[in-house]
Parts: sequence; C-alpha cells; structure tokens
Amino acid sequence: MKTMSIHKLRVQAKIDRGQACLRYMKTRTSPVTLKDLASKLGVTTKSISNSLMPLLEEGLIVREREFRQSSICKKLGWAYVYYDAEKRNKMKKVKPFKINYHDPFNMSARP
Repeated sequence: MKTMSIHKLRVQAKIDRGQACLRYMKTRTSPVTLKDLASKLGVTTKSISNSLMPLLEEGLIVREREFRQSSICKKLGWAYVYYDAEKRNKMKKVKPFKINYHDPFNMSARP
C-alpha cells in the first residue's frame, strides 16, 4: 500500500472540492454564492474560495458581483456569484420591459 504525504492529500482534496463545486454549478440554473456552496459541501467559505480560484483561471466558471440579500433579516448588499461558464454563455439576456407612460398597460400592442 502506498501512502501519500499530507501535502499531496491536501492538493488532491482541493482539486476534488473544485470539481464537486463545478458539478453542482452545472446542475443549478441560478448563480451560486460561496456561502451556498459551503453549506452544500459542508466546508468553510475560505476552502471553497481557494478551490474555485484555479477554475476561474482556467475559464470554467465566471464570477460576477450582484446586489442580493443573504438572509431575510439583512439588508441588500454586494456579493460575488459564480456561474458555470458554458451555461452562462448559453443564457439569453432578457431585455427589460419598457413602460410607455401614455399606454402603461400596453393596450396598443394588442390586436
């Protein structure tokens, strides 16, 4: 039986954790925060952050800042959200609905 050193085990765990995060992101349709990933995998947010950095450098995931609420009792704040790069490229940008102030219910567009 071949034993591995502690350093090699930690490096392998980091790689495995990153792949687990990537698999989880591919199943999700909405963006994921570090807090969500940490609670899902049962580890700290720092270890998740360290595992995601190589994936960011390779371009497998995309990181953006988003204005969101982390819990009901907290105010809105900026947080980094992570997407799967393939899924993010396929998502269509939805154009915001423009309100016509002279026709707020868009009655003129109906046949």
